[in-house]
Amino acid sequence: MSGQPIASALTTTSTEQTSERAAALFDFHHQRLYRLVSVQLLPDGAQRMRQATAAHVGRPMAILIDGEVVTAPTVRSAVSDSAWINSDYTQAEAQRIADGIGVR
Repeated sequence: MSGQPIASALTTTSTEQTSERAAALFDFHHQRLYRLVSVQLLPDGAQRMRQATAAHVGRPMAILIDGEVVTAPTVRSAVSDSAWINSDYTQAEAQRIADGIGVR
């Protein structure tokens, strides 16, 4: 990642359902294509995410899938029921993140 210490980590297990929907999308901005992941959280997941992110604004938060850190975006604001995760992802990377945190 960027060499910064990770503030916190969001992990899910195969028995938890924290998201209602996760999708890999793209945005064309300033003549550049950006890939991103859109996440809609269920009420319990939203409450947990709000608590985890509120105290870590401005710091990276690791997202683990199958025990592996797949990305560590900087928390821009406290997250509630929806979030955008964006970086210079390839389509395959964005889809893997969406699949990993999507509905199980």
